[in-house]
Amino acid sequence: MEIETLILSPFQTNTYLISKNGRVLVIDPADEGERIGNKVAREGKEVSLIIATHAHPDHIMGVKNLRRIFPAPFYLHQEDLFLLKGEFNEWTPLFIDQEIEHPTHLFKDEEILNWEGEEIKILHTPGHTPGSIVIMIQEYLFSGDTLFCGSVGRADLPGGNWEKLKSSLKKLFQIEGDYFIYPGHGPPTFIEEERINNPYVQEALKEGEWSP
Repeated sequence: MEIETLILSPFQTNTYLISKNGRVLVIDPADEGERIGNKVAREGKEVSLIIATHAHPDHIMGVKNLRRIFPAPFYLHQEDLFLLKGEFNEWTPLFIDQEIEHPTHLFKDEEILNWEGEEIKILHTPGHTPGSIVIMIQEYLFSGDTLFCGSVGRADLPGGNWEKLKSSLKKLFQIEGDYFIYPGHGPPTFIEEERINNPYVQEALKEGEWSP
C-alpha cells in the first residue's frame, strides 16, 4: 500500500491517494479533480473509492471532475449533508468553474469497509462538523479537520461544536498504539506526539474519560 499527498485548493488542503493493486482510494479530493484523475490514469491505475472526511468545500470540490474520469463511489457521513445545501456559498468564488458533487453512499454511523483486502474503519468524530470522520487504515489515521499537528479544526463554522469536538478527541485518544496521523491540513504527526504536545488535546483529555 502506497500513500501520496497532494496539497490542493486555496486552503492548502491535503488530498491523499492510497494505491494498492492498481486501485486508488482518494481521501478529500480538495480541488483540481481532473488533475487527480489524469495523474492516476497516466500511472495506469484507476480510482475505485472516494471518501471525504467532511463536507466543507475545500475537501470535496474536486469530486465532480474526478468522477467524470473515474465514476467511483463517493462516501460522506450523512450528518454533513446539510453543508451541501448552500451554507457555504460565500466560498464558491474560490473554486471557479466547479460544482459540488453529492455522495453516492452515506455513512450512517461508524462503519467498516473492505477495499483491496484492507479494512477501512470509519470513526465518527463530530465537532468540526456534525459528520466529521477519521479514517483508520492499518497504522494510519486520516484525521481530516478533527486533529492537526499541534492544533485542531475550528468549531465556530456552521454545525461546529467545541464540546462535541472535545468529546471526539477523547474518543480518538482512547485508541491504543502510536498511529501515524495524516491531517486535513499541515504536516503529518503521531498520535502520541499530539497527546503530549497538543494543547487542545490536553484540554479535552483533562476533563475525564470519554464515554459514548
